[in-house]
Amino acid sequence: MEEKGTALLEIGTEELPPQFFFDACEQLEQLLKKKLGEKRLVCGKISVTGTPRRLTAQIDELNSRQPDQTKEVKGPSKSAAYDASGNPTGALLGFAKSQGISVDTVKIKDF
Repeated sequence: MEEKGTALLEIGTEELPPQFFFDACEQLEQLLKKKLGEKRLVCGKISVTGTPRRLTAQIDELNSRQPDQTKEVKGPSKSAAYDASGNPTGALLGFAKSQGISVDTVKIKDF
């Protein structure tokens, strides 16, 4: 089960003119939703408020970590990845290293 918590963000500002205050609050809320979504962080309600010199955002039910992600990356062809004896070649070793995985976890897939 995902752990969830509440996050509080506080931003100090120069004196915000009254006509910009509510726009700034709305923009902060939209920006937080966008950035959390880009980072795959799920949250509940975002409440933004503040004063002319401070904006605050309370983010409820924020996941403590990103959900696990499966990533499939196409590597070298089977003929380039293994030699005639079935041993990994430099192409496969380089691919595995670039992906931060071991050669044992590579799977051959037909496309």
